[in-house]
Amino acid sequence: MSDGKSFSRFYPKRTGDPGRDRNAQTLQFACLLFAIAIGIAVAWDVISREPIPIPLVSAALGGLCAAAVLNHAGRPTSAGRIVILALLLCAVLRVVHASDGFRSHAMLMFPGVLLLSVMLLDRSSYVTTAGIVMLTVAALGIAEKHGLFGAIPPVRTPTNYESIFLIELILVAFSLVGSRIARDAQSNVSDLYASISQLSSVNFELRKTAEALRQNEQQLASIYNTVGDVIFHLAVESEGQFRFISVNAAFLKVTGLSREAVVGRTVNEVVPEPSLTTVLGKYRQAIEENTIVCWEETSDYPTGRLTGEVSVTPVFDQTGKCTQLVGSVHDITERKRAETALRESEQQLVSIYNTVRDVIFHLSVEPEGQFRFASVNAAFLRSRD
Repeated sequence: MSDGKSFSRFYPKRTGDPGRDRNAQTLQFACLLFAIAIGIAVAWDVISREPIPIPLVSAALGGLCAAAVLNHAGRPTSAGRIVILALLLCAVLRVVHASDGFRSHAMLMFPGVLLLSVMLLDRSSYVTTAGIVMLTVAALGIAEKHGLFGAIPPVRTPTNYESIFLIELILVAFSLVGSRIARDAQSNVSDLYASISQLSSVNFELRKTAEALRQNEQQLASIYNTVGDVIFHLAVESEGQFRFISVNAAFLKVTGLSREAVVGRTVNEVVPEPSLTTVLGKYRQAIEENTIVCWEETSDYPTGRLTGEVSVTPVFDQTGKCTQLVGSVHDITERKRAETALRESEQQLVSIYNTVRDVIFHLSVEPEGQFRFASVNAAFLRSRD
């Protein structure tokens, strides 16, 4: 098919579907070719001074023009039906006006009409067309049997070159349209194979991507469950509830709970009092202020007490609604124990410092060479008295 600029307005606009575009262009080509063939046949009849059924010929040509307009407007199904009807009418005209035995072979146009209808129409339209063709052929046979057509005399006139030319003209038109349809079918099959190949390539890439994502998920899950800090993921529900989506292994180890006892349950069902009230307040603060909220919290769980630095981060969707919270707890229990032990040790040293009988003092050396008392014990103060 030509893609030249001279045919850009004749053919229907492209839809982006190569197969559909080819079929529409072939149908437009068929409308043009059959209209030209009918015009040549009519011109030959005029030259030969044979009678012409003007209303019927006009209806056939008008049908082909209407089909071309409908096809150009993006209605190929309706256009195809009109083309078949126009060709059927032309076949009837050629048979009725046959003036010799050879020209009566215009009956061969009916199988051609059926063949094109298979290619141009859907199944239901083809069945309808086949029924019309069979009824038409039967009607023509009965009419000839009873001598209803004056143009078909009982004694045929000799075959002439006009008849040969007209029959060949019709056959050429059918052949050209059939060639276009066969080419379109091959091109559509080639496009199908190309699409299948492209889809296979895309599927291969998708499988590779899916495998890479799976490996990344496994790595993230491994990291998620091996870090020492507690990590949890909450869903923010419309009722103001917070429900656990996932927790890492450290969470389960610290709380002494099973994964089934945590995931899918609300915070109210997992976090014990009195920590629960503080926790819920901090969660709501993070959502309202759209910020990361941090605090220290001590909670009692089945395995013991957890003292940690807690932080929660709100996650908002495209509408600005908070849908999730991601939190972590850094265990500072050992640090708190160390701080307590240090304070106790300092208190013991202070007690010893102030109870010994010897005078003890602590001086700081200043930049100017002066000495300033940093601290003194009780014995020093008593010696001053």
